[in-house]
Amino acid sequence: MASAAVGEKEHDYEIDGQQFCGFLAYPTSTDGSKLPGVLIFHEWRGHNEYVRKRARQLAALGYVAFAADLYGKGVYAKDHTEAAALMSKFFSNPAAMVKRLTMSLEQLTGDSRVDGSKVVAIGYCFGGACALKLARTGVDLAGVATFHSNLVSDLDNCKNIKGSV
Repeated sequence: MASAAVGEKEHDYEIDGQQFCGFLAYPTSTDGSKLPGVLIFHEWRGHNEYVRKRARQLAALGYVAFAADLYGKGVYAKDHTEAAALMSKFFSNPAAMVKRLTMSLEQLTGDSRVDGSKVVAIGYCFGGACALKLARTGVDLAGVATFHSNLVSDLDNCKNIKGSV
């Protein structure tokens, strides 16, 4: 498969008065058709170059990819102790967690290039747990893929998952 030219931009958004900065990557050469989207959730330390690299790779394959920011603009753990504290705080407020996850999805599906019926969520470790949590809310996702995900127990809500896991 040929690699598409990729456009990219930082994408600032706000949730409950807090600033977030995600990253959008997309193919620049298209026929104008809507494209499938991939929502990427970062690892426990926070939004970084790694998730941006994955977004670029997916865009080169023909997807619109949004690397979400779940902790807030500029928040990145300097070590495992800080990362554990950030993750613990995030998981300790399920309502706020779900709001950040769904608002991240809206950043992707709100892009005019995205076919909202062809959106998946992926995540790495902490991000994988977030992708699964989002699916369990019952939002319209075509699928979820996790990579070395921690599995947060939420089995009662598995029935809400609409796409493939």
